[in-house]
Amino acid sequence: MARKKRIFVDADDRAWFVCRECGAVTTLQVPRRSGWSTPLRERFRCSCGRSHIVYLEHRVSTRREVCLPGTYRTEGEAAVHQMTVRNLSRTGLAFDIGEGERAVPGTRAVVELELTHAERTRFVKQVLVSWVNGRRVGAEFWVGEGEDAYDPRYDLALAQLTATE
Repeated sequence: MARKKRIFVDADDRAWFVCRECGAVTTLQVPRRSGWSTPLRERFRCSCGRSHIVYLEHRVSTRREVCLPGTYRTEGEAAVHQMTVRNLSRTGLAFDIGEGERAVPGTRAVVELELTHAERTRFVKQVLVSWVNGRRVGAEFWVGEGEDAYDPRYDLALAQLTATE
């Protein structure tokens, strides 16, 4: 079964589509829909004639698909568990946990991962688990009151991630 082709719509209601057949890049202007929280299924025809079904998603920040090793530790627990980070954004991440491990929405955890950009940098971030689907966990970066969530090193590393990581 083919994987859904997701396209992220930016704050200016634009999305960029790259045709799998010819490699052409097309900018789509997407009309804003109020209360749009689930992906919208659309059919798109490329200039090469190939028809594609895409899923348009509005996001605060675009996700970068990755496959990175890391670790996590839930609040109040001493054990450190292995994880595989599947996507990253400025505001959170999704990762896979090991067989037999459990995660619960609303739980706080600390994640550690290493990003390679101009230099290798290890990041330690506090997260709040937002959702769990089997072994896949979605979490948003969490900061306490009065703390600043902005980390220029993380933003730089995220912007420079390559598709091969």
